[in-house]
Amino acid sequence: MGKIKVAIIGLGGITQIMHLPSLLKFKDVEVEAICDKNVGKVKHIAKKYSINKFYKNTEDLLTGSPDIDAVIIATPTDTHLDIAVKSLEAGKNVFVEKPIARDQKETEKILEVAEKKNKILMVE
Repeated sequence: MGKIKVAIIGLGGITQIMHLPSLLKFKDVEVEAICDKNVGKVKHIAKKYSINKFYKNTEDLLTGSPDIDAVIIATPTDTHLDIAVKSLEAGKNVFVEKPIARDQKETEKILEVAEKKNKILMVE
């Protein structure tokens, strides 16, 4: 089995302090792509961690890096529903920083799509 290819959406503090340094320690995990609406930040982080693929939005990431296995969503809570649904619909396993969504209705929608697509959904 090859490496597990992961994409990270949202490059705030938790990503820079926890996710990227942790993921880069695993031999069987590759950070395939990163995404953030702040173009300067995404370019800086890509260069710092030698990540070749970087994007400004979720849609471009999902179409530009179709071979990723999982997506880490580390964005503001009000964006989780849209990003999680798009990632799950694209056939990706998803890890969402807590809280998973703004309310129960959004949470149920994410869970419904994960179940429908038979994908792993984790919440931290």
